[in-house]
Amino acid sequence: GNIVHEICKDKYGNLWVGTEDAGLNQINLKTGHITHFLPSKNPGSLAYHNIHGLVADDDKLWIGTYEHGLDLMDLKTHKVIRHYSANTGKGSLSSDFIVTLYKSNKGDILVGTWTGLFKYNRANNNFDALPFTNIPIQSIKEDSNGTLWISSYGGGVYHYNEATGHKEHFTYEPGKTNGLINNYVNSVFTDSRKNWWFCTEGGISNYNPSTGKFTNYTTANGLPDNQAFRILEDKVGLLWISTAKGLARFNPTSQQFEVYHTVNGLPTDQFNYNSSYLDTDGTMYFGTVKGMVSFNPAAFIKNSFVPPVYITGLQVNNRDIPVGKGSTLAQSIIYTKNITLPHDSANLSLDVAALSYIIPEMNGYRYKMEGIDKNWIQLKNNRKIYYT
Repeated sequence: GNIVHEICKDKYGNLWVGTEDAGLNQINLKTGHITHFLPSKNPGSLAYHNIHGLVADDDKLWIGTYEHGLDLMDLKTHKVIRHYSANTGKGSLSSDFIVTLYKSNKGDILVGTWTGLFKYNRANNNFDALPFTNIPIQSIKEDSNGTLWISSYGGGVYHYNEATGHKEHFTYEPGKTNGLINNYVNSVFTDSRKNWWFCTEGGISNYNPSTGKFTNYTTANGLPDNQAFRILEDKVGLLWISTAKGLARFNPTSQQFEVYHTVNGLPTDQFNYNSSYLDTDGTMYFGTVKGMVSFNPAAFIKNSFVPPVYITGLQVNNRDIPVGKGSTLAQSIIYTKNITLPHDSANLSLDVAALSYIIPEMNGYRYKMEGIDKNWIQLKNNRKIYYT
């Protein structure tokens, strides 16, 4: 499948990847072998091909689907041994649309659905609805104090501590500067500094619990797109953010974004909801609408080579200047040190090129003509300099 929606790892070291278009996949990370699982009429098969939630639980795998309930797979036999569907009875799920799954610090299995949040009751083999969460649940995260942070699609962010009973609700309010940037919150994430990050349909919000301060980021700050999906943190504290228009790396210290696109090797700029995983060795996995990408930021090598830049073409009054006897150019413009133009040369344009073939699309150019330009000028979408 291409549309990767969920990624998790089991205790045997296998990576499980759920897709929206082609079921479930098991990847043996040692051999690279992939095993596919699709729904069928055979006993023990998946309920549906559109996977919207995965969480490993010892030798079991919980599998959420789009509008087809919840499966429980035995990882030893790779067979589905139980299936849970929604109904109106007590102890049941209220929706067959499973959006996300999460395993708490105490080992509880939490099921986020389109109509609320549920906790699996192992003793009774049923589900208990959690209070005040009868909304579309998008993601779940638990902090070290046992507080659940829950993002919703349209209702902002909730956090709730079952032991103390303390709860709080963050919502977007028009005109409020210190608050959530958007109520459609795709994921919650906590970094190594214990700050909370909320990816939304309208940008990213950072919340500092010790000060109560929100800091918001959008395309105006360098984010490639305001529709943000997931955040992972690497071993040096940089944040990697998947969006609808590329992958961003954010440095919380310098407050600078660096953006990666298809020219950097991504299969597409369009990432997907609830689709990321950080492995123990630092390898990151992100799901896109054209497959899954994986990389380890620690293995990245910065290209510090500054390629030589040449002027490769000259046009005067919108005409190319030929090389030869009697022309302004006695030899190629590449080897010409200076030129003298007649007074009626009203329009001048220069073609430039950098001699580097490592992702040439990423080469950037700046220019300044002494005596005319006060500052350096950035070339954006072409390699031609114009003067009139």
